[in-house]
Amino acid sequence: MTRLGKVVMGLALLGALASSDAAEKPEAAEPDAGQRAEGTPLGIRQEGVRQMMKELDQKFGRLAQILRAAEPEQAERLLTALRASKEALIERHMAKIAALLDQGDLDEARKSQQQVVADLIKLVETLTAELDDDELRKRIQQLQAWKNALRKLKDREEAEKRESDKIANRDDVLRELEAQIRQLRSLIKQQQELVGKTGRVPSRDLRGMGRLASEQQAVRQATQRLADAIGGQGGQQGGEGGKQGGEGGQQGGEGGQQGGEGGQQGGEGGQQGGEGGQQGGQQGGQQGGQQGGQQGGQQGGNAPGQQALAQAAGSQRAAEQNLIRGLRRSAESNEREAVDRMRRALEELERERQRLAKLPRDYGDQMAQRQDRISDATRRLAESMQQASQQSEGQQGGGQQGGGQQGGGQQGGGQQGGGQQGGGQQGGGQQGGGQQGGGQQGGDQQSEPQPGQQQVQRAQQSMQRASQQHRDRKPDEAGDEQQRAVDELQRAMDEIERALAQLREEEREELLAALESRFREILERHRAITAGTIKLDAARAERPWTRPERLLLTDITQEEKTLAALVHVALEILVEDGTTVIFPRVVAQLHEDMLNVHGLLGKERTGAYTQALEKDIEQTLEELIEALQRAQEEQESQQQQQQQQQQQQQQLQPLVPDSAELKLLKSAQLRVNKRTKSFDRARPEAPLDAEMKTQISKIAKRQQDVSQMTEEMLERQ
Repeated sequence: MTRLGKVVMGLALLGALASSDAAEKPEAAEPDAGQRAEGTPLGIRQEGVRQMMKELDQKFGRLAQILRAAEPEQAERLLTALRASKEALIERHMAKIAALLDQGDLDEARKSQQQVVADLIKLVETLTAELDDDELRKRIQQLQAWKNALRKLKDREEAEKRESDKIANRDDVLRELEAQIRQLRSLIKQQQELVGKTGRVPSRDLRGMGRLASEQQAVRQATQRLADAIGGQGGQQGGEGGKQGGEGGQQGGEGGQQGGEGGQQGGEGGQQGGEGGQQGGQQGGQQGGQQGGQQGGQQGGNAPGQQALAQAAGSQRAAEQNLIRGLRRSAESNEREAVDRMRRALEELERERQRLAKLPRDYGDQMAQRQDRISDATRRLAESMQQASQQSEGQQGGGQQGGGQQGGGQQGGGQQGGGQQGGGQQGGGQQGGGQQGGGQQGGDQQSEPQPGQQQVQRAQQSMQRASQQHRDRKPDEAGDEQQRAVDELQRAMDEIERALAQLREEEREELLAALESRFREILERHRAITAGTIKLDAARAERPWTRPERLLLTDITQEEKTLAALVHVALEILVEDGTTVIFPRVVAQLHEDMLNVHGLLGKERTGAYTQALEKDIEQTLEELIEALQRAQEEQESQQQQQQQQQQQQQQLQPLVPDSAELKLLKSAQLRVNKRTKSFDRARPEAPLDAEMKTQISKIAKRQQDVSQMTEEMLERQ
């Protein structure tokens, strides 16, 4: 049962709660003797609520029997709620309240109602408890956490692999660094000369600035080529690995710290690269700088100097654009920024050269220790996966050990995110984890492995061998084992992603079905509200409302509010899903319309405009139901195609297809048009009163919302 289904189950009680609470709202006039003999209107309504509660208890029992085999946990929750209802004597108290109302004892009835409302709230809490612990959602969260942990482990292992390659080919790496340093010094000199030329060129000399733009382009291209050469294979692996890549440098100097700074600064490249265009006020210059910086951030990665050079290329691109547009001062500012970044890259390269030239003799042991820490974190992840398998098999002994291992896995995550400080203390705690892991080896054959578990175990074994190779002073062979570990970690991530895709599809199916069911129920209940509004408006045209008619108005007003609460629950889930643009906005508008109608009914406005709003609400519900049906049909078709192709989609698809969202967008605009006409027909000859002014403001705001929805849809395309 999905989270939405359980929320809806709990909110089913709100109707009874709202009706009980509404009993306090009508006039508390003393009923006459005749009314008491036959039962007062308040007493009759309270008796109706009691009957609803009785039927609800019976439904709980029947539903629990149905769910007992397939979903025992949900069945037990229903039975718990049923027992709580009986223990609280809710139905008996409701009967007592009805009798008190018939007797005219309103004060005592109100006190009893407050107690019943409190009991109903507790019942709702029982039904909706641990919503986030839904098994499907918990499983998705678990797999996602493993995937995130694997990504961090893979980044760390890739950084160690690059360091091993450097050590294995240190002489070649040093010669290459020397050549890169010479080339960068030459580029810095050229960039400085361009700064001087730009400062001297007259502001009106567009042709001269055009020539300088060509020179700047040549320097930028050379800078970008150097950045790519420095990055090599590591240049495509991202900023997270950049931080980890600096760990080796922390042992011998400051090179690793610089690598971490470069990873953090890479995200700023787009903004900083575009500063010149923004200052110049020209869109072209802004885009040029931002694109250059973003491109540099994507290409920049882990090697010392690479990020700074990529960012420098972004500044150079902004300078080109500004020179072409005749923005001399902005171009000069970009060029100076490029020089600063190139100098920073030069400092990083020189520090890296110094670090590699002066590595300590025991550096192999240091690398082995770092590899051990990554291996231990990988082992803890494998143990966590193994423990999850044992728990799914219902092994009680494995469940007790799991607490310690889960905690160990979290500590491993901390190592991955925060670096390697305090590694000695953490390493001491890992020995105990190893003992637990040994006790579980027998369970490996009995429990079905988790997605990626076997690959993680093989990766950890490769890491252990790499550590030993470092101790034996064989960095080239250690690098080979590290590459095998990286490959296994990637395969584990791929397998987990396939499992996640399947679970997300299951969750999506349940969510679509639950939303459709909920909106259908709301539509049927809302039609009764509209019918009541029409009946009341027709009656008032002939005579003043009778007391039963006023009670009907109170009922439909409260029902409108209750239905709005149900719509809001669906809205929260759609917002959390986050895969659609128009659908949640339309549901939000539906919620606003229902609250608007609730307010109009509360002010006894049952005329043509209110009725038109109610019809709009029902039309919106029908369109939402149609969109959900279309989404379910399209999902079934996609699943068949995936089965034929034997592959899963890696990208999370929208809950509702774009075609259905576009249709909703069109309908939203048509409703604004229709509402405008309805308002025009309903407006009086006299000046608008305060309420009508409020309504026209709401129509204007709705038109603004539709415009924003259109822009958001275009941006997503």
